[in-house]
Amino acid sequence: MRTPVVIVLVLASFVLGAIIASEFVVPEHTAERATVDRGEEPTQILSRLASIEAHLDRLTREVGALRAGPRRPARDPAGAALEDADIARAIAHLEVERRRQQLDALTDAQLLAEAQRLLKSDPVEARRVLRVALERSLEQEPLTRAMTQLGLLARAAGDPDEAERVLHNASIAGAGTDTGTWASYELAMTVSDRGDHERALAIAEPVPQTPGISEWNRLHALWTIATIEERSGDVDSAKAAYRSIIDSCKGPDEYAWMLDKANARLAAL
Repeated sequence: MRTPVVIVLVLASFVLGAIIASEFVVPEHTAERATVDRGEEPTQILSRLASIEAHLDRLTREVGALRAGPRRPARDPAGAALEDADIARAIAHLEVERRRQQLDALTDAQLLAEAQRLLKSDPVEARRVLRVALERSLEQEPLTRAMTQLGLLARAAGDPDEAERVLHNASIAGAGTDTGTWASYELAMTVSDRGDHERALAIAEPVPQTPGISEWNRLHALWTIATIEERSGDVDSAKAAYRSIIDSCKGPDEYAWMLDKANARLAAL
């Protein structure tokens, strides 16, 4: 880097000296004539000298930078933004890879527990964890539960296509189980959300009669049927479904909240 530095200094000194000589080294007997010939006042000449000095200062600073080390080329704002975006994408990719390695190191039970922990606090991350879990060979019950939860998260995130697909697969994987009935009535509600109430009822209506279904899932299946009937405009069928829920909830206090909801919906029809 020394040769360019020397050249810059020599050229700068030569140019500056020549300019100064042309401007100020004038015999006294011709000073007035020179000023008149150029049509410049002394103040104008001083201004030009200040500009030359400023230029030399800039050259000096650049030479100092060359001595200090190689310079990075200046980036325009658009180039800088593009480079920053590339860096951000690279960091995000590394974070995804690091997280995937953490999840792969967990046992099936630990992975599913991590998904449960994230369901409410970070649903986006919960979806990622559940997808990783579903890549494994899980037993029927945890498999069906994980698929159902993934479908519900997709529905809440505004992805009805994934929700319907995953819940449909869950209802098949859990056929004949209590968890499978949960997947089935959630599938029916998802289909109804999309406006296909007839198909939704065809999915939901057999669920309460599933052998071995828990009371919790049976009542939720009835609630799903009542909701879909109401959405479809079949008021009489909706009333009958809500009355069925009310009759079922009169005993256990555990379902008092559902009894109150059913009474409120029935009064509103």
